[in-house]
Amino acid sequence: MNDITQDLKCYKEFEALWEQSVVREIHEYVGKSVEGYPLENDPRVSRFREARERLCKLALQADAVVITDHTLHQLFEKIRNEAIKYEFGENGEIESIDLFEDLADKYHPEHYAKCFAITKPLITLNNVPGEVVALVKETREAYCLRLPTACISLSRSLVERVIVDIAIRSGRLSEENRLSEMGMCDRISLLLDKSVSSTSPLRREINAFMRAASNVIHSNTVADMPSALELFREALRLTQALYGQYKNQFKK
Repeated sequence: MNDITQDLKCYKEFEALWEQSVVREIHEYVGKSVEGYPLENDPRVSRFREARERLCKLALQADAVVITDHTLHQLFEKIRNEAIKYEFGENGEIESIDLFEDLADKYHPEHYAKCFAITKPLITLNNVPGEVVALVKETREAYCLRLPTACISLSRSLVERVIVDIAIRSGRLSEENRLSEMGMCDRISLLLDKSVSSTSPLRREINAFMRAASNVIHSNTVADMPSALELFREALRLTQALYGQYKNQFKK
């Protein structure tokens, strides 16, 4: 993470001198002289400019920063607001070339397309609710945007949502009770019938999937793109298997 405390201290210390150098430059431009104000090339003014440039960039692009001095938090918020105001044009559109270049490199269409091409749609033998389709789409997009932890978390949500949907459509759960506070393991046992008992192959596969996803979401396991793709594909496979297992039990 970026510790920006020193840059903030520099900004605070030399901001007034920088403002004076701007005033001096303006006066000299119209032929007036200002005594005692620093020149534009004053080392202190140069240090301020360099610190301000780094701080403005981090204010727009950093995901997290470290500010060890509590009195400097508000100063950084001020710098961030000024950076946002500066980067937006009069029409309200962002005009930062540096920001565009950084995002274009991170989210290049070619990268997205490659990830999109190696994923696949959900294929089922029966209709599924729009919520399930939306989760498939969102999970796929998280992978394509190279957000592995989000992809894994959404993959687990997809399987959980499918289990609840199957229980509702098979009559084992009412719409009113669909948001039970029970843990997911208990919920699986309650919502799925004896054909997917705790010792059945499908249930063991579901449990293994849940453990793998939880290891990323709730522990120190680091998510990566290969594991995200593997769990996303497993979520689709389990979804297909579950709908196939219960298709004949759905109420018309």
